Amino acid sequence: MILPRDKFDFEACRKIRQLNDREISEIGDDLSTWLQDANFPIFKEVTDIFVLRQNILLPSISKIFYSNDSIWIYWILLNVYSRLEKSNKILLKPALTDCLNSIIFKKTLDEDDMEIKDIIQDILCYL
Repeated sequence: MILPRDKFDFEACRKIRQLNDREISEIGDDLSTWLQDANFPIFKEVTDIFVLRQNILLPSISKIFYSNDSIWIYWILLNVYSRLEKSNKILLKPALTDCLNSIIFKKTLDEDDMEIKDIIQDILCYL
C-alpha cells in the first residue's frame, strides 16, 4: 500500500496519483489524515488528489464531517469541499447537516466550532 511516510513524502503523492480507482478507494481514509493540517508540506498535493479523484474519495471526505476534529473539518471545507463538483457537494449534504447538528448540540462551542457552524450554514443555504 502506498501512503506518505511523512509530511515531506512528495514521491508517494506522485505514485498515488497513478493508482487505479480500487487502489485509491482502499487508501482513502488513511490518505485523508494528511489533510488534518494545512501546514503539512504535502497538504496541497493530497488536496489535489482528493479533488481529482473526488468521485472515488467521496466516502472518505464524508467521514471527516463525522469526526470531532474541528480543525480537520475546517481545512476540508476550505480546501477540498470548495473545489468539488456541484453533484458531489449535493451528495455530501447529509454529512454536512449531521456535522452542523453535532456542533449545534455541543454544550460549549469554541471559536473553531463557531467558524465551522457559520461556513456550513452558508453552504447549506446555497445547495
